[in-house]
Parts: sequence; structure tokens; C-alpha cells
Amino acid sequence: MGHKKDFARILENGHFHRLAHNNSPHVFVLDTGVIIDLEDDYHSKKISIHPAAILERACMDHPIIITPGVLQEIKTHRKERKNQYRFEISEATYVLAKKLQEECQIALSNPQIYGLDSEESEFYRYYVHLAANHAFQKDYRKGVKNPISNADKEMMHYSLLLGSGSYQGKPLGLVNILSPDGHIQKTIETLKIIEDFKKHPVKVIHTRKDMRRHLRK
Repeated sequence: MGHKKDFARILENGHFHRLAHNNSPHVFVLDTGVIIDLEDDYHSKKISIHPAAILERACMDHPIIITPGVLQEIKTHRKERKNQYRFEISEATYVLAKKLQEECQIALSNPQIYGLDSEESEFYRYYVHLAANHAFQKDYRKGVKNPISNADKEMMHYSLLLGSGSYQGKPLGLVNILSPDGHIQKTIETLKIIEDFKKHPVKVIHTRKDMRRHLRK
């Protein structure tokens, strides 16, 4: 059993809206691990609402997006069996993930956000790569044996792009990366040491830990 305030509990209790701390738009970017954890929580009866339904309800509070690389990972896990009774990710959750990936493309087509082919985009891509390498240069397990994936790097790159502009006509309050992966959190922390990124509106919320400190009262 996880914390009463881990991500699954927050979603089921209808508290997703409390992860935003002001009235500016907040965008949430989902990692593959979040989807897999929600499927596991549902099938172990930790939560009673199906992941597709619970995420679709959360989208009514704040925009949730999935990047192309994460969608590809979800597609792969959709075909992998968790056990003899089910696949790791259900068809309904995969269908929703495709919809959320389309939302990502729409968001990045906003003229107020740097395009994927812009100089700023290449700048972000380069520094994500640099920060990831630096963050784990002394960690054999996470740096060599189990290195950060290209999908994770892409997710951080896209999140930085989203944080560069506005969403639905309003300045963004924050881009929140939801992930149980220590690679992502450590890379963003390393990136924020660099002067150009100290105030960038991107943060990582670890979804397997007690998330009470992230909730607005």
C-alpha cells in the first residue's frame, strides 16, 4: 500500500485540482510509469476507478498531456502481459493516451510557444542532454546500467518548451512533470543549477512519494 496522498489517492479523491497553487494555467505532463502504476493500483483494488476514467476526469481540472515518446512506450506496454489475466496497460487507457498526445501537439503548435524547430528548442534539447549526462556521471546504476531513456529526455525537452510561453491565451503558472522516475527529477534539479533555468516554470512531482506537500490547502 502506498501513501494516502500518493497520486492514485489524489486522483480518486478528486483532489487533482489542488496540485495547482495559483490561478495561472498549470499543465501536467505524464510519464509512462504513472500510467503503469495506475493500472496496477486499479487491478490490486487500491483504487476503484479505472485509470482511463480517473485521468479523463482529472483533465477537467487541468490540461494533461503525453509526449510522442511516452505514447510509444505506452503502446509497447499495451502489448506486454502483466500476468495471464491482463496486459500492463489496458486498451481504454491507451486510447486516452493517444488523445492526450494529440493535446500535446496542439499545445506545441501555439504560436506563443517556441516551435520544435526553433533555436530555443535546440537550446533546451542540448541542455537536457547535458544535464542528464552530468547528473549521473558518478552513478553507475542510473548512468550506465539503467540510463535515462530518450523518451524521458524528450518529455523534459517538451516541458521546457511548454514553459516558455502561454497556454490557451494565458501565461503558464507551471509545467508539472508527473513521474515515479528518479532520472527525471535528478536531471531537472541539475538543470535548475544553470542560471538560464533557475526560474523556468517546470518542476517534477514524484508520484510514488507522499504528495501532501504539493497540495494546495
